[in-house]
Amino acid sequence: MSLENCAQKMKAFVAFLSDERDALARQSVDNALKICENLEIPTEERRVRRTKRTPGEQNQDVGLSVLEEIERYVLHAVDRFRSEAVNFLNLHALLQSDNNEVDMTKFKTIYADEVDLP
Repeated sequence: MSLENCAQKMKAFVAFLSDERDALARQSVDNALKICENLEIPTEERRVRRTKRTPGEQNQDVGLSVLEEIERYVLHAVDRFRSEAVNFLNLHALLQSDNNEVDMTKFKTIYADEVDLP
């Protein structure tokens, strides 16, 4: 696969992650619940730890439920995938020369210390 094809696929991947972020999280939580049910792993709510309140404080700590915590982890992973894909696209755009080919001399100067290139 050429770098240009990879960049096109990454653009589609970023668009997919942006559009389907919440649906992916919901589906992942549903799948996790089904797996837990099949393996007989309990998913009931656990006790929420409360911290001492200062005098006059009204709000109590509202810990996340198991499902909310799993969804938070999944959303974090999806956001990280999207962020890394955007970083790749930014690097690709930076390295493109005027004739729409990747200029490896720019790559060598940017990453001279990190990558050992011929």
